[in-house]
Amino acid sequence: MSKSKNAKIIAVFCTVLALSAVLSAFRTYLLFNCVEPDSGFYIVGSNLNIYFNIAVGVLVAVILLGTLFVIKNKAPEELNSESTVVVFSSSLCGFLFVTVLLYGIYKFVIGDDRSVFLAIELLLCVPSAINFFCICSKSTRDKSAAQTMLSLSPSIFFAVRIIDVFTDTKTQINVSQRSLELVMLCAMMLLFVCESGFLLPDRKDSVTENDERASVAKYFAVVLFTVAFAVVTVIPYTIVSAFWVYESKFLLMDILDGCIGLYAATRMISLAKR
Repeated sequence: MSKSKNAKIIAVFCTVLALSAVLSAFRTYLLFNCVEPDSGFYIVGSNLNIYFNIAVGVLVAVILLGTLFVIKNKAPEELNSESTVVVFSSSLCGFLFVTVLLYGIYKFVIGDDRSVFLAIELLLCVPSAINFFCICSKSTRDKSAAQTMLSLSPSIFFAVRIIDVFTDTKTQINVSQRSLELVMLCAMMLLFVCESGFLLPDRKDSVTENDERASVAKYFAVVLFTVAFAVVTVIPYTIVSAFWVYESKFLLMDILDGCIGLYAATRMISLAKR
């Protein structure tokens, strides 16, 4: 990849990350001062949520325009784990999936949460953890049906979480948090759907250059969405939960989401170095 292409990727990534950091700080302020902890509604008379929604819209526009700006030239056709940061982030995600599995089993046994969704998520933690350990153990994964299915396991995990979050109307702060979390989970689901596409057996006779470019464009977009909404959604909620302003249903899940955002960021950094 050319140096100009690398510079474009770095510029877009840094711009999105900077905007996300500002929004994260703004979101933290809103949660501390403008949201009722008991209901999750914004305090009557507060108009700052309108500015926050506008800022989120600007962030989305920057991500889409940044993707178009980057994908004017041909990008890498496969993903690898030669970068140290990718190895670190993927091993961290694998460890978090194992931790979520063990703590989820504990919650399930003591009866704190025995929902069907939690049971399915815990089962999916096993192949998801294996997938991340495969990422950090091999620089280049084999393109096969087995590896493709394994890579899809995190996307199924996040698909189940999307349903779980969407149907949950009892969790504290759900009114102001749920929309952001749903967008983030959708981006994470699509991230691993796109990654599994890189592991499909080669079919160069039926895939055109435009198809390859479109595939990479989708991947860049979902990576940016994952990083941005992980910063805007996870960090503020984790901070207010740590100060006991709000009660988290399963804080380890939020930490896992943050690690997935870190993994997506390291993938972007790795692509920029090629």
